[in-house]
Amino acid sequence: MIGDRLTKLRKQKGYEAQYVANLLNVAKSTYSGYENNKSVPNHESLKKIADFYCVSVDYILGRTNDTTPIGHSKKEKEVNEKLDDFIKEVEKSDGLMFSGNKMDESTKEVLLKMLRTTKDMAEKMNENNKK
Repeated sequence: MIGDRLTKLRKQKGYEAQYVANLLNVAKSTYSGYENNKSVPNHESLKKIADFYCVSVDYILGRTNDTTPIGHSKKEKEVNEKLDDFIKEVEKSDGLMFSGNKMDESTKEVLLKMLRTTKDMAEKMNENNKK
């Protein structure tokens, strides 16, 4: 069950297993073991994975089909998913335009980094405000 959920979440986001493993600070083989049901993530890893995918640990464990994390509203989750989708679209877009000029790759990478950083900062601020 856990492996199926993790694989589904990763593919929905369009991520490679190596990318997710890097973000979680585990080896690709470790993360692949989770997806292939060969091993089970420990509690800390489960929390990191749930936070990364913006789902509840209960969803990953198969205890519910509701992906909304505890303490999050459906609206927060929708906004987070839309931002993730926008970042993914920018990542795969070719020939982005800004102020009527084609954006070069280095500018595109700066934009993506800013979007990801802004998203991370907003999530951390939101977490701190709930404490």
